Amino acid sequence: MKIYHEVRPGSGTPLVLIAGLATDALSWIFPCQRRLIVCDNRGVGRSPKPPGPYTIEQMAHDILEILPDEKVHLLGHSMGGAIAQYLAVHYPDRIDKLILACTQQSFQGRTLAVVEGWAQLLKLKPDADLLGRSLFPWLYTQDFLDQPGVLEACIAALRAHPYPLEAEPIAAQVEALKAFTPPGPIQVPTLVLAAEQDLLSTPESCRQLHQSIAGSHYQILKNTGHSCMLQTPEVFSQAVHQYLHP
Repeated sequence: MKIYHEVRPGSGTPLVLIAGLATDALSWIFPCQRRLIVCDNRGVGRSPKPPGPYTIEQMAHDILEILPDEKVHLLGHSMGGAIAQYLAVHYPDRIDKLILACTQQSFQGRTLAVVEGWAQLLKLKPDADLLGRSLFPWLYTQDFLDQPGVLEACIAALRAHPYPLEAEPIAAQVEALKAFTPPGPIQVPTLVLAAEQDLLSTPESCRQLHQSIAGSHYQILKNTGHSCMLQTPEVFSQAVHQYLHP
């Protein structure tokens, strides 16, 4: 299946950005001079939304179809990190460096309870205010949302998003997360990024992922939450650039 993707011009080895659950290419605020490839996973944005359930393997092969012939750097956030893990295990020859951000070896407990709740809420067709107040406290830090007008601005952006979330495809993505298990040993150079105040993929769960990957690097981004690439885009992109250009 051909998913929507776009190439943002730049130089050097391409960096492929794989977004998380219910998130599309518009989620990336990523200032850089590098060539970027961004995409919408199946089920969101401008990509097809076939009946589910989906699997991480399916979504990984969707990404594989849009990769250029040359090696790429691969960055996966949250569910995108699970997709990136699968690709790193099964197609290591396609990857130069791997970055796994705010993700886990498997998704369990509170994380699954929260995302299953979001999928159930979408079936009720909530307005942007209710949906935003259910999503954003899990994605951003309290200090960030306590700033005057920030929560309202996030809700307004959700309301204005040109590709609204649909209940069934998001439920299908959740099923992929529920079924995901570690695909095997990762043997490409890897950085595991954690967000200090992440409630969904905690620093400890990210550390466990790091410890499972021989020779990997581990870094905690301070004062940010699960959606660190949106809350603190400059801090996030700096960590990525420093790893790709030590």
